Amino acid sequence: MKSPANDALIVLSLAGLAISELRRFGLTPQHLRRLFYLTPLRERNALRLFYDRGATYGELAGLLGVSPRTVGRLLERARHRLRDPLNLILVAGWARLDPAERRIVDLHRCKGHSLNQVARMGLVCLSEGHNLSERPARLGELKAAWRRIERKGRRWLKRRQRDEPGGGDADGPEGAASSSSNG
Repeated sequence: MKSPANDALIVLSLAGLAISELRRFGLTPQHLRRLFYLTPLRERNALRLFYDRGATYGELAGLLGVSPRTVGRLLERARHRLRDPLNLILVAGWARLDPAERRIVDLHRCKGHSLNQVARMGLVCLSEGHNLSERPARLGELKAAWRRIERKGRRWLKRRQRDEPGGGDADGPEGAASSSSNG
């Protein structure tokens, strides 16, 4: 069932991205697969079964033990996650994020946990200055880190648009990046 090429095609078709937009974001098939793998496992498997295998809502409902209506909501949440411009920007600029920032992106944007949940459960550790001992991040630190991550993503996209011939549009995903919630 697992096929990296099919996973990239699923993301490409669900995100509704044209080849020109892929170039604008600097997305490769590897980035699309990363975005797909950052979705929660249940959503990812439902997408695979629905789009790759042609399973119906009724069949998925039976497999997951939920109603067909719940399957519809699950698939819609997954589609929204894959289309979200900020997620596309963050995946394309993944290499520019440090490991703690990647973990925050994964938990907050991709898995859908609020920053408050992430802080309460101690899921992200930040090092204290030059001291390499790590401790779970507090909510205020996570919010500050999230703002830094959003700024990095917007700056990275602006730089890409500026460096490309034709520049790109000013109303692109950076507007969506600035309107995301802090959790």
